[in-house]
Amino acid sequence: MATYRGPTMSATDVKIRPEQADELIALYCDWREECVIVEAAYDRFDAASPPDRALAFAAYEASLEREESAAARYEAQIVLIMCAATAERVFTAPRQPPED
Repeated sequence: MATYRGPTMSATDVKIRPEQADELIALYCDWREECVIVEAAYDRFDAASPPDRALAFAAYEASLEREESAAARYEAQIVLIMCAATAERVFTAPRQPPED
């Protein structure tokens, strides 16, 4: 017996409202800015003198955590949009009987 999996969807099937697109762009830019900060923090750590290395590494770790947080916010927004689009598609698609 075949299992009905519901309608399929790709990222190109998702309709994004202008405010959602704006939010995605802002979150993406936030994430990319944090990536630049991580690179700079690593360069400072790499160039730090032995007495300053522990502090420079702590700053590098903190920048990694901020970058990870920014990436998670961006991902969460994408998931939210995809879940809403999937729900809309599931609830508006005609029901199809299971295949035998």
